[in-house]
Amino acid sequence: MLNINKTYFILFCALIICQLVGVAIIGYLDEIITILLLGLSFFDILYNRRYKQYMPLIIPLAILTFYLIYTLLFCHFNTTKPVIADFFQHWKVFVYFGAAYAIAPKFDKQQKKIIQFLFIAILTIGFIIYLTLVAGYTYFYDVFVNPYYYGSMFLSATLTYLLFIDSNNWKLVKKNLFALLLLATIGLTCGRSKYYGTFIFILFIITIYQPGKFAKITLKNVILITSLITITLIVAWNKIQFYFLNAELATNNFDEETLNSFARPALYVGMILTLIDYPLFGSGFASFGTVPSGPEYNYSSLYEQYGLNNVWGLSIEKSDFIADAFYPGLAQFGLTGIVLFILCLVWLCKKLKLVHRYNGIVPYINGVIIIIAILIDSTSSRGITSLFGEYLFSIMGIILAPIAKLSKEEQKELIKQEVTGTSIWNRIFNRKNKEKLIYGK
Repeated sequence: MLNINKTYFILFCALIICQLVGVAIIGYLDEIITILLLGLSFFDILYNRRYKQYMPLIIPLAILTFYLIYTLLFCHFNTTKPVIADFFQHWKVFVYFGAAYAIAPKFDKQQKKIIQFLFIAILTIGFIIYLTLVAGYTYFYDVFVNPYYYGSMFLSATLTYLLFIDSNNWKLVKKNLFALLLLATIGLTCGRSKYYGTFIFILFIITIYQPGKFAKITLKNVILITSLITITLIVAWNKIQFYFLNAELATNNFDEETLNSFARPALYVGMILTLIDYPLFGSGFASFGTVPSGPEYNYSSLYEQYGLNNVWGLSIEKSDFIADAFYPGLAQFGLTGIVLFILCLVWLCKKLKLVHRYNGIVPYINGVIIIIAILIDSTSSRGITSLFGEYLFSIMGIILAPIAKLSKEEQKELIKQEVTGTSIWNRIFNRKNKEKLIYGK
């Protein structure tokens, strides 16, 4: 008899290893894990009759299949192979989330130690490799084609550490809190503005956020949120100015760096044009803003339709910015797809509120950090459909899994409960306030 929990653990460990070697060294490894995980899910569905638990996988797969048929029948901006590849890239993340949500894996102490060892190993190796790259040696360049891959490893480790925190052991909580903050801080060495923004939100939600405090609109809350957004914009200002506010095109300075600064705004303009021309269901898979829509597979004719093939960074010869952000790629799915994307986020937030009341503040803030990290990352990366997104949504699935067994009536009663309290930081360091952390009250 197949041990589903143990099998999932093995695949989860393989996904951790992928964080280091799956970018360029063994690029197809996550595809193998996806297929095996999908097979494991189908086995669980058919053998154990657990259809309802897998709805977060089945429904998105059905929607994406509709878009695949729509693309093949009505959209002709690319050939069949890139279309299939793009379809596969988009549903992978739902396989990882849906499987974790339905299987609801429970890692024992030995398995947690193995996961901890794997992260220590890949982070140590990754840190050494990154130092060699900073020093000018390019032997291991393929490991971290972009420095953010290095930073995402530390962010993944931080969220995993948060996932395994024992909320009832105060000394351990304090120790683990410093450990995860150390991991997140080391990740700052990647030098990427989007990581800085995520780091600020991590500090905020751990040290300042209080359950129920931001449910009401008050002057203090408005000032606090405005300050948080302002700080985030400040740390990311150089990138915002470079990619969206750069006016150097008006000069005679047409070097490569200057030309690169106009590719991303052009991509967002292309998104708007695509939504205007194909508003309902978009332009279809492999047509715009994704890797399969570029010359690596087959260059989409939609770029030529809007003259984007003449933009440096979006052309056949220089295509570095074609898949440089997730949001422009939503044009492939039209306004319907954008609405579905928003509904998906709303569904996740509602489930996290249940988790807060059922399992406490620690898994809740872990899920919130994941959503924030994905939203920030998607402004200048397609991490949501890459290894980074696959791993983060695996953690999200594990976080939400405990409430999957609750009936609708139990969930309705749970959501009625008011959640109040102080921040995690105060709970740990305020000796007068030693109530159990797990309930968040």
